[in-house]
Amino acid sequence: MVTMVFIGCSEKQDTVNTENTENTERAAWTINVEGVNDDSAQFTSIDAEKVGMVAIKATMKKKDGTTKEQEWEGISLKEALKYLGVEEFSTVVVEASDGYSKEYTPELVNIEGTILGLKVDGNEIDEEDGPLQLVVDGKGSNW
Repeated sequence: MVTMVFIGCSEKQDTVNTENTENTERAAWTINVEGVNDDSAQFTSIDAEKVGMVAIKATMKKKDGTTKEQEWEGISLKEALKYLGVEEFSTVVVEASDGYSKEYTPELVNIEGTILGLKVDGNEIDEEDGPLQLVVDGKGSNW
């Protein structure tokens, strides 16, 4: 089975009704996911609490070739997809709020160093960059 998943994030939403929650609940953020069993779904901050946070050290490559190690906290992308019932896929295409997109192989999605980052070095992501960022250990910020 081949499933293609597209992810985009919208900032604050007043109410969200997802397949994963019985009631309409308040969510700080929502990720719209398309291609889940030929349908769409939403992964919210409320769902993220249920999945649980992980902490990783990620080495981020800069444009000039140097690297910077950061401590990130967030939700494993692999676990977020599992939560939505996605376990087999050929690619995951992630689209940022500005329309930039990047394609991820199953190998990149499944490593522990690929997360939906909420905090970096103990601080929440600032409003300009947030509410979350996809983090891939060993890759640049454009990943």
